Amino acid sequence: MPGPSITHTVVRSDASSPHHPPLVDEDELRQMLPELQRLHDAYLQSPREANCFTITMPAGWFHEFDTYITASWDDIKDVFTLDELDVSIIQVWTM
Repeated sequence: MPGPSITHTVVRSDASSPHHPPLVDEDELRQMLPELQRLHDAYLQSPREANCFTITMPAGWFHEFDTYITASWDDIKDVFTLDELDVSIIQVWTM
């Protein structure tokens, strides 16, 4: 069964750089769960003007049909700047 996929949505333009800057340094990133590492990679690869993203959960993951979740990259930035307890809670949520 294929896993979730992420698409990017442009809601404002900020063309000062083609992509988003890293949210954490390499050492912090290596200590994170693989799911958070993939989310960080998706953030880095997204165009800077893409301010939102949609995760497509294929049929069979939660329902018998495709499920779509849309969120802001600003919300993801918050995940990476939380304290350790909050990050642990988010890591459990992403598993």
